Amino acid sequence: GTTICTYEEAEKPVSRLLDDFGPPSAKKYRAAMPFVHLESDLWELGGDEGEPLNDNRAALCRAHAVGRLRPEVEELLRGDPSLIAESARLLIDLNFTPTYLDPICADVGLDLDVAEDAAWLPKSRQSTRPRRRAGFRSEVLHGWRNRCAMCGYDGALGRDPAGLDAAHVFWHSQGGPDEVDNGLALCSLHHVLFDLGALGLNADLSVRVSPHYVARSEQGERLVYDLEGRALFDPAPRHPTPSAQHVQWHSAQVFKTSA
Repeated sequence: GTTICTYEEAEKPVSRLLDDFGPPSAKKYRAAMPFVHLESDLWELGGDEGEPLNDNRAALCRAHAVGRLRPEVEELLRGDPSLIAESARLLIDLNFTPTYLDPICADVGLDLDVAEDAAWLPKSRQSTRPRRRAGFRSEVLHGWRNRCAMCGYDGALGRDPAGLDAAHVFWHSQGGPDEVDNGLALCSLHHVLFDLGALGLNADLSVRVSPHYVARSEQGERLVYDLEGRALFDPAPRHPTPSAQHVQWHSAQVFKTSA
């Protein structure tokens, strides 16, 4: 098979993916820039002779632009299909946050059951993910009194918190530090919604709910809509709240606004 794809074929699905999982944007068509600027060692462009191939949508349509993975990359993937799953994991680790792995792969129809088995991978392919600082999770959970900063959930199994995560406000994959002023203790539900941009924080650290969030039951409304405008639960004394710059990053890059 081949990976040849016209810009017209890619425009709607790629734009939809960027709308669903990328930073907020008022642009209706968002596929032109990634279609043109994908890594040139992997991706090559073609089109009608004499027509410019820039990241202008109209120009790409006039040129009947096509893109494809370079033949040597196609051959590499055919020889080792598990590279597709490994690459997907790495790209999401480097550009998003782990919460996005399953929904993005489901959206594009990628079955991760064929993912690589790390036991047989050479060392050069086993250490490509960003390292996390040891102790970040325990420091964040302890600092927020082992309860969700948004809803107060504080479940535990024995002495260990259960269903509680240390969420990065400014994603680790984008350079966010493993420091306590970049962490929030969140229950698993509100962590996922925070990472997906359904929940966010105002400058005063009250909770905001995205206008794009839709609940289909009374329970779904209560668990999310009731958080709107609510102040975060207090952390332990001397434990910092999320810094303004990290909150600002999340608001600009993750939270789904009405625009």
